[in-house]
Amino acid sequence: MECLNQAPSLAYEAPSLQVILTLSALLFGINVLHDVIDDLLHVGLLAQLILGAVFGAPLANILPSEVQKAVQALGYLGLLLLVFEGGMTTRLDILSSPKTLILAFVTGTIGILMPIALSMILLPFAYSFTYLESFVVGVSLSSTSLGTTLAVIGTASPKEDEKEKKNPGNNNDIGMPILGDGQLDTPAVTSTDISATQNEQRLSGIMNTRIGTILIGAALLDDIVALVLSSVVQSLGSIAIWPVIRPFMSSFLLILGTVVLVRFVIKPLAPFSIRICNQSQRVHSFLAKFHTFWPRLGMLLWLAIICAFVSIADKIDSTDLIGAFCAGAFMIYAYKALPARSFKRLDPFHAFDEVKVIMHRILVPFFFASIGFAIPIKELFQGGTIWRGILFSGLMACAKVMACLPVLLVSFYGDRVASFFKSLFGKKETINQQNRIHTGNHVNRIQNRIWLPAIFLGCSLVARGEIGFLIINIGRQVGILSCTSDSPTALLAFDVGVWAITLNTFIGPTLIGILLRSKGCLEEIESGKWGVVS
Repeated sequence: MECLNQAPSLAYEAPSLQVILTLSALLFGINVLHDVIDDLLHVGLLAQLILGAVFGAPLANILPSEVQKAVQALGYLGLLLLVFEGGMTTRLDILSSPKTLILAFVTGTIGILMPIALSMILLPFAYSFTYLESFVVGVSLSSTSLGTTLAVIGTASPKEDEKEKKNPGNNNDIGMPILGDGQLDTPAVTSTDISATQNEQRLSGIMNTRIGTILIGAALLDDIVALVLSSVVQSLGSIAIWPVIRPFMSSFLLILGTVVLVRFVIKPLAPFSIRICNQSQRVHSFLAKFHTFWPRLGMLLWLAIICAFVSIADKIDSTDLIGAFCAGAFMIYAYKALPARSFKRLDPFHAFDEVKVIMHRILVPFFFASIGFAIPIKELFQGGTIWRGILFSGLMACAKVMACLPVLLVSFYGDRVASFFKSLFGKKETINQQNRIHTGNHVNRIQNRIWLPAIFLGCSLVARGEIGFLIINIGRQVGILSCTSDSPTALLAFDVGVWAITLNTFIGPTLIGILLRSKGCLEEIESGKWGVVS
């Protein structure tokens, strides 16, 4: 009998004790150190990055390579879930307003162009890099880590325990009033959604502010454009234009298709579905009979939706992160439009709670640890790489912080323009009286509201993370930043770029931690012109 070339099954072998203990130590460390440092400095993810570098290939290389790849895969799943949650909690109603949308676009554009422009202008003269090397390094620093941005925002959000304190009653399994004879109260389907109120309570903190919404919009734009620019890097030397513009077009069409699907397909179907539910006793009896299954059904629904959107994004050459974000936005807005929103157990937030502990304790920490795996620490401490990398890192951090300029300009000059037009209609005296009344500490609070949200926005865009490492490694794979290049500065350019990506990934969360620990800072960000929107 001819031997099979491939085994019909994978033989079960118990992992070695070394792997078990090392993986347990990594899991324990990235959670305990994260909590300790997060309580002290609000930068717990730095501990996960450092431990990833220690346990992974850059330093001790304790974990076997196959385990590191498994951690990397699980971490990417955590990133997708983190972005999915961001899509559910982002206030798209705020982002869709013209003023907010324009500010997000301008902020994201400045955050993209400034690193590329400064790299192209300064690196050829200061470090003798070629213009091609400078372009690739600048492109890698033009990105913003959407996952890190969402994690940073999460540190500023209220704890889950505080969110669940409200509305302790109303514990019906399906969120509909039960009459004495066991029949469901049918008007509950069309009445105000109880669980929608709970959703709004969850959308508190930074995610419910104008500045937080602008931040998400700018980070999304950076992610899309970085994907396009990575295609540019891959296509250097090719005259084909479609591979370059296809990621941008596909990402834009995916976002547009999600909006069209929710607004023009699902929303118009809501009245018809409500009428069917109200008129059908069979539907009511079915809902009452299987009400204990709703939490699992909700989890299956959002799993199917995120898999569908991520698969579509991958097929059309968009990024998986855009697909996950669109899935989250689709889930929450479809839930609000359909009669299923009257069933508390089908609430996407309740369904997402089923995996939230696993996500925040295993998958997301694995994501940040896997970023630590990608930092070539030993290569960074060679010759003149250190001082060049540190100087360039500071320059690139300033380049991203400059993206907050539109918010500052609108804060200062927007009020003056509004006051000018109000004075034309005879309201100048009223404004002057108000200005006389609100003096002292209140004036200081208004000034704080001007610069604090803007600085928070700029600092939140500093972290580059996974997107930056992806682009600069593409530059190495195509030979622009590798030893196969004819340029003698190719490897130095790669190391300097990695220095900047690494330090900025550390600097961004650290700056946010310092900012949020300032007395009254979070309250100032959540109030005023750029604060919480009801």
